[in-house]
Amino acid sequence: MYDSKTSNKDHSRIDQFIFIDLQMVALLTGVIPRSQLSIISDKMEVCLKYRKHISTDKRMDFFTVIGSFGWWQLRVFLFFTCLNVVAVWQNFSIIFLAPNMDFSCVQPSTPYQSNGSDDRCWVPQDPNSSVLAPCTRWEYNTSKTSHTIVSEWDLVCEREWLVSLTKSVYMIGFLFSGIVFGQTSDSIGRYPTLLICYVVTCISMFLSLLSGSFTMFIILRFLQAFGRAGATTVGFVLIMELVGPKHQTEVGIFIQLGWTVGYVTLVGIAWFFRHWFWLQLIISLSFLPFALFFTLIPESPRWLLTRGKNGKARKTPDESCHHQQKGCHRRHQRTDKVRKLIGERSKRNSECTGGVEDA
Repeated sequence: MYDSKTSNKDHSRIDQFIFIDLQMVALLTGVIPRSQLSIISDKMEVCLKYRKHISTDKRMDFFTVIGSFGWWQLRVFLFFTCLNVVAVWQNFSIIFLAPNMDFSCVQPSTPYQSNGSDDRCWVPQDPNSSVLAPCTRWEYNTSKTSHTIVSEWDLVCEREWLVSLTKSVYMIGFLFSGIVFGQTSDSIGRYPTLLICYVVTCISMFLSLLSGSFTMFIILRFLQAFGRAGATTVGFVLIMELVGPKHQTEVGIFIQLGWTVGYVTLVGIAWFFRHWFWLQLIISLSFLPFALFFTLIPESPRWLLTRGKNGKARKTPDESCHHQQKGCHRRHQRTDKVRKLIGERSKRNSECTGGVEDA
């Protein structure tokens, strides 16, 4: 039992959460029809303000039906863990796309270096002149880094700040992604939002290979962050809603192993593909195989229930039964207990609303 000192407001919130879980189990197991469930739900709202104590041992949630973590959840976990790997490649590819490069001025050309200095951005107009002229063309040392976006669009000297701008724009994409796709996933669902993010990411990544200017490249870089950040953020929410409380901590930690693997492997990929175009191509191609596995990703059953999509929510245990027999067996085993809890809850609501009994 909860402490009697707990506020009525806290009791009401807890009771409401428990009843939502109970609704989900009832719908998924077919214990009561939807029409009767709506009656119980209406009464529950009236009864919440009278509730004082709640017995935690009577809690029945969705995961007692499908299992806290099994093969059904494992496939989704592996999907997003692998997605985190390629996501890290995209995040930190800018380190290898725009590294520090050795360069020298080739236009205007002059063999003279003032006071022995190696000024590659400004050069004397002639040996006897103190007037400096800006360099307009450079030659790059590609022995270590090959061709990069620095050499592609001359991001040196007065244009060097554009490299930092590229990184900042990418992080702004992260910011807007969290705001936009967070609300979108609550409105249209986790799965459709995830699909939109994936499409935006893939299209922008492949279009960046055709960038004819730095402006085009940086805009597409923003869209890459916008889509990719949304995919991993919404994906994390989805897997947390599919895994039971018993395993949420472990799953939340181990799914980040994808980032660790991405950190380690990116160095090797950048070593073999030093030209910025080929590196960007390889990272873009690494996102394509995920399209084959989107059919394995379910919609969040909790989101479906909160949006009143009860028919779709009831299909979730049937789907999980194909992948984990333990969850399927548990579903039938708990049906009687769900019926008993629904009956008790219905009786309490009837007492709160003047003795009206549910059919």
